Amino acid sequence: MVVIEPGDRNVNKQSETSIYSATVSEQLGFSQSEDMTISEDQDLATDVGEKFEEGTETTRKEEDEANFSVLDEDNTLVFGQDAIPDDDKSADGDASQEQDLSINNSGGQPGSGEKQLEDEPNAQVIPLHDPILTAASEAKSGNAKAGDIPQDSETFDPAEVAAVISKCQSSPMNITKADIFYLVDLLRQRNPELHSAVLDCLIRIAAFTHNIANIRESGCPEVIVQQVQEYCLAVTSGDGKAEKTLNSVCQVLTNLSMDPKTQEELGDAIPALIDLIQIRPFGDAIILSALRPLVNLSSEKTYHKMYRNLIPTLYQLLESGTHMAKVQSLKVLVNLSLDEDVVPYLLAAKAPPNLIEFLDRPTANDLILRAVTLIANIHTVIDTLQLTAASLPVDEKAASPETMYMALTGIDRLPTLRSKVFRLTRHEDEDVVYQASKLYNLISEPSA
Repeated sequence: MVVIEPGDRNVNKQSETSIYSATVSEQLGFSQSEDMTISEDQDLATDVGEKFEEGTETTRKEEDEANFSVLDEDNTLVFGQDAIPDDDKSADGDASQEQDLSINNSGGQPGSGEKQLEDEPNAQVIPLHDPILTAASEAKSGNAKAGDIPQDSETFDPAEVAAVISKCQSSPMNITKADIFYLVDLLRQRNPELHSAVLDCLIRIAAFTHNIANIRESGCPEVIVQQVQEYCLAVTSGDGKAEKTLNSVCQVLTNLSMDPKTQEELGDAIPALIDLIQIRPFGDAIILSALRPLVNLSSEKTYHKMYRNLIPTLYQLLESGTHMAKVQSLKVLVNLSLDEDVVPYLLAAKAPPNLIEFLDRPTANDLILRAVTLIANIHTVIDTLQLTAASLPVDEKAASPETMYMALTGIDRLPTLRSKVFRLTRHEDEDVVYQASKLYNLISEPSA
C-alpha cells in the first residue's frame, strides 16, 4: 500500500476532524474567522466551548480598538442589514473601507478541515438612512411632528427609542445591558416602522462577545426563535414581503449561534429552517439565509438528529444549488460527518451524482477542500466502525446503486476515487493536500 505523508504542518498529528461554524453574508458586514482542530477522542462540545473561551480576551481587545476588518475566510459575523447575499461575488472580494468592527481569529490550524465556519465574505457596512434617526434629530431640535417616531405610548419614549437605535448603529461595542433589554422589548412589539431597525441593531451588537451574555439574559434568543418560526412559515406560504425580515432575523440567529451557551436556546428554530430549505427553489437567496445558522447549529452534536431528514436536500443542493449554497451545504455535511451516529444516514441517502467531480479541476478550492474533507471524514467512520451496506438505516436508504455508500466504496467506483484523490495530494493548497493525503491512505489498496 502506498502511504502518502501529509507533509509538514503546524497541527497536532493526532487524528483530526473538521468542524464548521457559520455566520453570514457575503455582502454585509463584518467578519470573524476560526478554524478549530480537535482530536477525535475529545468531547466535541467541551472542546468547542474551550475554543470560544480561549479567543475571548483577544477578541475584546480588538473590539475596544473599534477596527473592524475581514480576518479570515472561514467565519463571518453579520454586521449590517437589508442586503440578501449575492452568490456571484468573488471569493476574494475586497472589504469596504467603511468597516469599523473586528473580532479576532482565535486560531485553528489551516487545512485541518475542522468545524466549518462561514467564509468568503465581501464585508461592508451598509449605510442606514432610517427615518427614525431623522425623526430623532428633529425631536432634539424641537421640530418633531406627532407620529414621526412610532411608539407604544404606555411603554416607549420616542426620543429614547431613537437614542438607543442611534447608539447601536454608531457604537455597538459600547452598548449597555439596559440598552439591550430595551431593544429586546422593542423587538417583542414588532412595530412595522421599528422592527427592521431593531433587528439591525441586534445584528450589530451580537457581533461582540461581551454583549452575548446580556443578550441571552434579555430573552432575545427565545424571541428570535419565535420570529424565525413565524417568518419561515410566512415565506413558505408565499408571503414575499416576509423574506426581507426573515433574512434579518436569520442574521441575528447566525450571530447568536456563534456562542455555545446561546446555542442551547436556539434549537427550536432548526425545524422551521429545514422546512424552508426543503420547500423553496434551490436558486432562492433566502436558502442561504437559512443555511448559515444551520451551519453553526450543526457544530455541536446536540441537534444532529434534527438534520437527518435534511441530508437528501443538502445532497440535491450540491447538484443544483448556487456556488455559495453548495459551500454552505458542504459545511453542514462536514459537521454531520463528525458524528458516528449520523454517518450511516449520510451513506444511506442518494449520492449527488457530481460529488466526485468536486475533486476535479477547475473546481474552486472552497468546494474541493470541503468535498475531500467530507469524504475523508466518512471513510474514517466506515473504517473505524467497519460499516457495510447492511449497516445503513433501512427506512432512509435509497436504491442500492445510488447510495452514498456505493458511490464511495463500490468496487467500480474506488479506482476513480483513488485516482482523483491521488492527484489532489499534489495540489498547491496545503489544506487540500492534507485532507487528500489522509483520505488516500484510507482508500488505498492493501499491500499484497
